[in-house]
Amino acid sequence: MTRTAVALLLAVGGMACPASAADPKPIPPPKLAQIGQVRVDITNRQISFDSEVCLREGVLEFLLCGWRTKTHESILHSQAKASHMHAGC
Repeated sequence: MTRTAVALLLAVGGMACPASAADPKPIPPPKLAQIGQVRVDITNRQISFDSEVCLREGVLEFLLCGWRTKTHESILHSQAKASHMHAGC
């Protein structure tokens, strides 16, 4: 494609945009909440919490477990309570 054709396509594509698209609405700040050690981002529908890797090799039975419980069978362990994770979801 030549430069002229690309410029023409860009000019035609620009004409199809409505006038309101040039003035976008501001994005509202995320609404955040905290339940125990679980952080809840209500706007983006995400939860997050701190965890540590406790298994790098071996037999895997769990992805995540509570602090000082079955750490020999899971990849991660966290001090965040499962009930707080569930409430955040």
